Amino acid sequence: ATGEKCEVRADGVRRLADMAAAAGEGGIGAELTPGAKVGDTVEFSPASSALAHEIATRVVESGGAAAFIDYGHDGNAGLSLRGIRDHAFVDPLSAPGDTDLSVDVDFAALRQAVGAAGARGWGPVTQSEFLQSLGIVARFEKLLEGATEEQAARLQTEMRRLLHPDEMGSIYKVLAVTAEASDAPIGFGGGLGE
Repeated sequence: ATGEKCEVRADGVRRLADMAAAAGEGGIGAELTPGAKVGDTVEFSPASSALAHEIATRVVESGGAAAFIDYGHDGNAGLSLRGIRDHAFVDPLSAPGDTDLSVDVDFAALRQAVGAAGARGWGPVTQSEFLQSLGIVARFEKLLEGATEEQAARLQTEMRRLLHPDEMGSIYKVLAVTAEASDAPIGFGGGLGE
């Protein structure tokens, strides 16, 4: 819409400033960033929402399901832009071309895009919840039965990394996409069919 005003600071972060007032009730601030209020710092990825919408459209038209798995939050977390170089966090602008840029996924925005395509978004749930609902603990215990001491130690380290809330267990989330009328998928309250 025309007339929106936003401030773009030197660090590339947008501030919603008078956007809701300029666009009116339910305007661009609400449309692009669910739950954001005037003055909030937000990150928005039009490409992510467009991709989620396209995938959801294909699920509606052709059947099946999809899953988005990444690190992020169920809603906008404010400023999450960070630079990563040599497995360490660095200033995102410290070495353009040599620094990987990363932001957290806004799963609420993806779920909104999925819904706009006529599909249903389930979750997000944490990676730990999702993997446990799929039976990772039983699989882990089975693998330990025939493992050497060294293998068992490695399996325990890897299991902790996947499930522990201080590691990947809570920061990584899973959002499932199905047709609107579908039952809950496995990992989101559903089970295997009879």
